[in-house]
Amino acid sequence: MLTLLTLLVACFSQLDVVKHAPILDSIQDTVERSDMERQTQAFLGSVMQSILPVISVANLRLVTGLLGLLLDRSDIAAVAQTRVRSHVLYIVPFIDWYIHSL
Repeated sequence: MLTLLTLLVACFSQLDVVKHAPILDSIQDTVERSDMERQTQAFLGSVMQSILPVISVANLRLVTGLLGLLLDRSDIAAVAQTRVRSHVLYIVPFIDWYIHSL
């Protein structure tokens, strides 16, 4: 699972839900927008929901490594403009909580 998590974070900006996220900003209800909405919801409901429990019990070194990988390999501005952002950026408050719980 950790290998899959690392690959997902390293290639995050290449995912369709990130690359094509601006389609969801359209106010017109098109087939392309509906398809992107379905893909995003499927990604959040399946992939992210299975990964967040792994991150929540991981040690601080692993979490900071994943965050560093995300910052190094992804366009954070693009990630922040997607619906996936709240799940991905969940890592940041986790680090803060972990440090303050020591």
